[in-house]
Amino acid sequence: MHLTLPEQHAEKHVVLARALHRHAALRDIELPAVRAAEPSLGYRTRLKWMAAHGRLGMYERGANHRVVDTPECLVASPLLAKVAATIRERVAEFGLDAVDLRETQTPEGPRVLVTLVVATKEQTPALAMLADALCARHPEVLGVAHNVRGRKNPQVLGSATSLIRGAAVVADTFDRAYVLATFGSFVQVHRGQARSIAEAVNARAAKLGAKPRVLELFGGSGAFGLELAARGMPVELVESFGPAAELAGRAAKEQGLPLTAYTDDAARFTVKAAERGERYDIVLVDPPRRGLSTELRQALAKLAPRVIAYVSCKPPTLARDLEHFAYLGFRAKELHAYDMIPQTEEVETLCFIEPATSRAIETLWADDAAAVVDRPAFVTDEEFLTLVSAALAWPPSSVPRHRFAVSGATMVRRSPCAELGLGRRALVLAKGVTTSRGEAVGLDYRRVAVVGGHSLLDIAVRGTLEAELGALAKTGHPVIGAPGCDPATARHFAEKHGLERAFVHLTACVVAGGERVESPLAGDLVSVLASLGFAWTHAPS
Repeated sequence: MHLTLPEQHAEKHVVLARALHRHAALRDIELPAVRAAEPSLGYRTRLKWMAAHGRLGMYERGANHRVVDTPECLVASPLLAKVAATIRERVAEFGLDAVDLRETQTPEGPRVLVTLVVATKEQTPALAMLADALCARHPEVLGVAHNVRGRKNPQVLGSATSLIRGAAVVADTFDRAYVLATFGSFVQVHRGQARSIAEAVNARAAKLGAKPRVLELFGGSGAFGLELAARGMPVELVESFGPAAELAGRAAKEQGLPLTAYTDDAARFTVKAAERGERYDIVLVDPPRRGLSTELRQALAKLAPRVIAYVSCKPPTLARDLEHFAYLGFRAKELHAYDMIPQTEEVETLCFIEPATSRAIETLWADDAAAVVDRPAFVTDEEFLTLVSAALAWPPSSVPRHRFAVSGATMVRRSPCAELGLGRRALVLAKGVTTSRGEAVGLDYRRVAVVGGHSLLDIAVRGTLEAELGALAKTGHPVIGAPGCDPATARHFAEKHGLERAFVHLTACVVAGGERVESPLAGDLVSVLASLGFAWTHAPS
């Protein structure tokens, strides 16, 4: 049943609320209504469509890679739909794998850049005929390029793009400034909603003074940064993709705007800036779906900006990052939600984060000699020691140290001779399908569920956690994200499911006297399970 727009907005509000409220640190954030888009149809100014057997559209839901033909797509802009119709007529003739269409706004009206995607270099010479046909039929097409994707590339675009006809770069007017668009460059698909986000960022930055110093990370071609610079604010833009950073710098130079672009990794640049003692009034981040890395969040806290403006397209990774910021001394003060992609489940969020008192760590149990605290996943051992000391009002003699990020029930001792506890249990996600119980392989675990082809295990930690997970890895079932897990699996989980650490949570600790102290599953891991299609509603028994 098709949902009305108000019903869609209500669903998106629920998606955002659910992601945030999985984290205890975020349950007091005021959630606004989702801002409606205008228009809600015919709005999409970027199309990346797959092609096969005369069909042009998106893959069908599931893993069969069947292209669903969409000749009457309701969300494509009228101009892109018209150009796509011409390409569809000749998809089979030229053996296209995909197309990428980018609409730009020029003084003469909307114009289009077309990227024709094929699997091999041998297919590219014939594409000149299709490029000529497109330019002849559609004068709005300003440039056509070809891209060699490769046969096994999971991405729509490969790394090699070459111009066939027309212009390689086109000025795309946004508001007070223009960006330089090229083939395959990122752009928000709803121009009106992107402008609304830019206006909110501009207004918040203006409150910091006449010319606040701005750092923009994941800056792309400069859509947000150039607008800030057009208002007289000095901007340093950082983008890891060299061609995009070069275009941002070139656009600034052409327009005489105070923006300097750097080609660099966001975390590396921020770490070095913090080491130099640099200070920025506002830092704008617009990361991909996987969110910010732990290293970058820690570097941003050391940079100590007055405001962090965080633009996110994925609520679970935003929530994960906001929780970590809460323990680093930054709290989400203001949040806006946008219907960036109407007729889909996606919701875009803009969050303003400001310095605040660090969130206190939760004490689950304590006596005169020891305590069990709920360890946040991403804090360093040194940060954890500080948080524990503040929570208990006594400095522990030591804190457990691990080679990877661990969350959950953690025992700390007041003195070295204090009794440690009688046992611990952990919930882990192991690669592949294990046996239902671990006795056969010399381990003490119970398989809770098979989730996305992997095993959710409740394990007894009899020695060190590292030794337990190492023994599990030797059975051919390493914990996802932990040492022993292959990098390809870890990258897949990071990109698709937002898992930025080992899937390990200490669910319970049995203390002196036999009392069992439990910790609810960390919010980031609940979100990973939800992404895999599994609703976590209980703790292991």
